[in-house]
Amino acid sequence: MDGEFLRYFRIKAGLSLALILLLPLFARLQVVKPADSLLIQDTAQRNAVKGTIKTSDTSVSNLIQRVEQFTLTINQYNYTLKRGFDTSMIEDRLPEIVEDIQIIQRDLKTYGKRVNLRSLHVNQVILTQMEKKLKEWQGILFRYYNQLVTMNIELGGMRYDSVLRNLPDDSTLKALYFMQLKELGKKWQLADSVNKINLKAIGLLQNRVASYYLLSNEILQEISFRIKVFGKDIFRNNDGSLWDKSLVNNSTDFWKIVQNSIRSLGDVLKYYIPLSWETRILNIAIFLAFFVWITYTINYIKKRNQNASKILEYANFIPKYPIVCSLVFILTLAPFMYLNPPAAYMVLQAFLLFILLTQLLWLDWPKQQRPYWVCFGILYLIGNSCNLLVEDTYQERWIIFLLAIATLGLALSFFRASKNFNVRYPNLTKFQMYLVIILNTGSILANFFGRFSLAKMLNTSSIYSLFLAIDLTVFVEIIMDAIYLQSETLPTNKGTSFYFNYDQVRKRLRRTLMLIAGGFWVVGFSKVMNFYDYFYDWAVEFLRAERKIGHNTFTFSSVLVFIIVVYISVLLTRLISFFFSDVPQAGGVKKNKLGSYMLIVKIAIFTIGLLIAFAASGIPTDKLAIVIGALGVGIGFGLQTVVNNLVSGIILAFEKPIQIGDIIEVGNRQGVVKEIGIRASKIATYDGSDVIIPNGDLLSQHLVNWTLNNSNRRVEIHVGVSYSSDQVKARRIIQDSIKGKKDVMQTPLPVILVNNFAESSVEYKIQFWTSDINNASQLRSDVMDDIYKGFKAEKIDIPFPQRDLHIKSVEISSIKDLKNEKAGKLSGENIPPESNS
Repeated sequence: MDGEFLRYFRIKAGLSLALILLLPLFARLQVVKPADSLLIQDTAQRNAVKGTIKTSDTSVSNLIQRVEQFTLTINQYNYTLKRGFDTSMIEDRLPEIVEDIQIIQRDLKTYGKRVNLRSLHVNQVILTQMEKKLKEWQGILFRYYNQLVTMNIELGGMRYDSVLRNLPDDSTLKALYFMQLKELGKKWQLADSVNKINLKAIGLLQNRVASYYLLSNEILQEISFRIKVFGKDIFRNNDGSLWDKSLVNNSTDFWKIVQNSIRSLGDVLKYYIPLSWETRILNIAIFLAFFVWITYTINYIKKRNQNASKILEYANFIPKYPIVCSLVFILTLAPFMYLNPPAAYMVLQAFLLFILLTQLLWLDWPKQQRPYWVCFGILYLIGNSCNLLVEDTYQERWIIFLLAIATLGLALSFFRASKNFNVRYPNLTKFQMYLVIILNTGSILANFFGRFSLAKMLNTSSIYSLFLAIDLTVFVEIIMDAIYLQSETLPTNKGTSFYFNYDQVRKRLRRTLMLIAGGFWVVGFSKVMNFYDYFYDWAVEFLRAERKIGHNTFTFSSVLVFIIVVYISVLLTRLISFFFSDVPQAGGVKKNKLGSYMLIVKIAIFTIGLLIAFAASGIPTDKLAIVIGALGVGIGFGLQTVVNNLVSGIILAFEKPIQIGDIIEVGNRQGVVKEIGIRASKIATYDGSDVIIPNGDLLSQHLVNWTLNNSNRRVEIHVGVSYSSDQVKARRIIQDSIKGKKDVMQTPLPVILVNNFAESSVEYKIQFWTSDINNASQLRSDVMDDIYKGFKAEKIDIPFPQRDLHIKSVEISSIKDLKNEKAGKLSGENIPPESNS
């Protein structure tokens, strides 16, 4: 009886424990959303799979964990699928893009060769932005599709999970388990069906986007081909002579073409502005950063410098027009930051830039030059406006013809008038005027003989080159102003580790900036002349073509990359030497020791730059080993001294026996350490010369460093006092002369020693210390001057050597000659000497 009761109690307790364990699962099933059925839905299905399942009471824990895991996963999928994949923006914008692609495709077929270069560039910009947007959409849809495929794979794997087939042996637990599976199966079935629907929708949308992406790419390739063909056909007579109106297309009204051009420009801006927001944000950030920088610099100079007015007058533009200069700065850079910007966008920027340059240069230019600037600006804006038309017309040909004549006449008139006033930027203006005359003469002839596209390009390019040259020159002036104003806020030789002397780098900096500006001018002018793409393609092909020397293969691009990286490394080391390692003059104030650590930085920069150069140029490591081996042979034969100096430079960098600004003696040379280089160091001597000393000599020779630990210097003075003078009073005067100097250190105390009893004086040796070695000579002079004045006031004699001359005999004739010479000087006449006879 007791055994049966215990068995009944155990069964009861087991069922209760199972119910307690399964209650959380029932609670979870009530809050999740429906998905799909997973395995078995009714008794018939259970009987069908009865042969494949196993019964075991030990599988309850695994079953509970697996059901809970699947429930959480399906709940997450349900949430994701219910929230959906946001493709509404793509579905709304795609028909608009499709319509525009079809319009461009139809225009290319309808107008054929009548489409001008500007229209081709406009369509190229539109299609480039469309292609970029379609590519972005493809990435979004591909990400959505991968998520759905992952869900589909995991949902499919749940159907055949082996753990779910290990059923509990107890009938009660088994009934509860089947109830759970039934609810879980409904959710699984729903999730699976919704997932497949989303997969189909995303796939269809992907297919549409991909097809139009390929179509836009195909049309873009066609336009690029036409642009290249247009460049080759530009010298052909495609339009007939200027007076032959019958050869010109007149099927479309001129004003209708203007309207179509405005519509096309609107489409361009509609696509370009939203897709180029990153570049515009960058432009705004650069503008704000430059404006804040120069404004802070100006205010700093006004508050901290007593000569602020004179400093600001030295700058040309920034102190007067900080906002205008900031706008000119960014508008000059902007065209080179955009990738193939549309003409309408650039015309708007050019118009704004013209107004800003006029404000900057109006008062700076002579009165006679101002009207020519305004006239050139008006002609430039008219020419650019005509250049925006998407189709060539007969009326436009005459407008360009008259513009070329007006521009040519204006340039010739400027040449004659410029003889009567001083032209700002004379050499630049003279070159640009010659270019304007040549290009507009070519424009007139080309237009006259039926090469209208060439004529329009020459006319537009002539004035554009003039404005771009003036703009870049002003751009350089603005940068020079900004650097000059910043240099006035930095220390020059005030004892800091970093200083900047603007006068030392002004000419070199301006020459470098003008060289860079010249490169920008060449790029801009070549783009307007439509040969930039040809030159770029040729340069890329030339640089990437493989060359062979023996069994070694290389390209000029790898050589160029190697040279550029090494040059940048060397340039960085030179900049560090300039900013941190230069001392204004010998005997100047000792700078901070930070400059000496820059040698380590220079070595690191050069080493890293060399390694990057090898890696970037694609030189294999085995070739690098060959180079190192060749260097080893060279070192063994003739480069011992060079390597010795290089290694000595590294030792100097780590041991630091000398610092930048130390006063040293090497051999018979004394001066201030001006630079510690990788191979050699430089000291500035007190006579103004710079001495280059190899680093090996600094370690091998006896080196005296007066300022290694401190700047203290002992000053020694020798003075003699007559034996007849009061020695006590003399010592007191010497002591008073030393005590009156604030630069004399009191520790160690000054000493006055009797050094020697000379023939005519008692010699005293005076020793005292000063904390500033650079002031030692002046302090010694001041003390000696006070001693002399004190001795003179107290009538203490300082003996000096005296000699008595005793004449034993002299000839009488010599005395007579002296008398005659003296008498002749007094009378002013030349009296001949007396004869001895």
